[in-house]
Amino acid sequence: MIDDGNIDGNIRVKRARSRARFVLHKIPSLALFPTVALRKQTVSEWLATVVRFSEHVCWDWTIHSRRTTTQRRTRPTGWAENAKGQRLLWLPIIRLTAEAADFRIAKGKSELTSADELAVLSLHDLFKKLAVTLRELHEATRSEITPGFLKGADRAKAAMTGKRLELGPLYVDLALVYLRRLADSLAATLRPLVFGKKGAAPMRYSALQEFCSDPRGFVRLDPLVDPDEFLGAIRSHSRWIGQLRKTYIDAQGKQQKGVRDVREHHASLLDVGFSITGNRAYQMSALMAVSPSHQPPGEILSMLQSGLADLCALLTAIHRSIWPRGRYTAWDVPVGDCLHLTGDWMHGTGFWPHISA
Repeated sequence: MIDDGNIDGNIRVKRARSRARFVLHKIPSLALFPTVALRKQTVSEWLATVVRFSEHVCWDWTIHSRRTTTQRRTRPTGWAENAKGQRLLWLPIIRLTAEAADFRIAKGKSELTSADELAVLSLHDLFKKLAVTLRELHEATRSEITPGFLKGADRAKAAMTGKRLELGPLYVDLALVYLRRLADSLAATLRPLVFGKKGAAPMRYSALQEFCSDPRGFVRLDPLVDPDEFLGAIRSHSRWIGQLRKTYIDAQGKQQKGVRDVREHHASLLDVGFSITGNRAYQMSALMAVSPSHQPPGEILSMLQSGLADLCALLTAIHRSIWPRGRYTAWDVPVGDCLHLTGDWMHGTGFWPHISA
């Protein structure tokens, strides 16, 4: 819990109102509560309303596994079922970065600049767009497939399959672009949380990776996190961005061109199609054709899924480095760590890794 005993009461009220507006902005359903209500109600009353609303829609943060139920202090990233059996997408990095101002004040460091605050909003926007894109991609590629050439095929279902074949490549391209943007946005947003001297910290993820290879240089910027945890996170969980840009080493030890780099800077063709699996069901996949000078990247959807698992492991490790002893903020409104998406929960969490207790 952040020790804010020395923070001026007016500052605490301003921060709490900022958090309340943040929740209002991030959760479309809460638009039912007008922003002007913040002036008529005390912050505690309004937050109590948020808690009651979150309980009403069953946003219970308790994560269930087959044998145990646990409440985690260091929040993992991925999807889990709540007490009502609903799949929820947990992205604690959103609330963590939203509370960067409180974190720095508690550490006695300078406040956030307008550029820092804009970087936070930009990161949240990217996460939301990435999650929506993956939801639509999962629905397009994992829903029931009815090829039109089958004898006696339902025309409506065949037409829907044709539409998914058209939309699939668009969503794949979007997912690759958003993931690539996310890397640099994450590096820029983490600066106030990780470094006391945030102005000298790297703005790009590639520069952050290079910077983390020198522990002495890392210490010179007055780290606010556990150095070993953070450096280990960057070193161990950056394969997801390597798969997108420039070159990376694949599972067979071969050097490959990043998929996003090939899409942006070289001639390529990305499309989706379907094949028959062992149980005679049709399964859709995404493949990319490249010039003979480049190695084909393989099936794109499975690469996206493994990349997301690595990204989520990175975000969980970063969270642990900032709260090394499991301590967490006092503002424990259940919706704070959950990214709310409309539509089918199965598709909304389809490509994200499952959180196991």
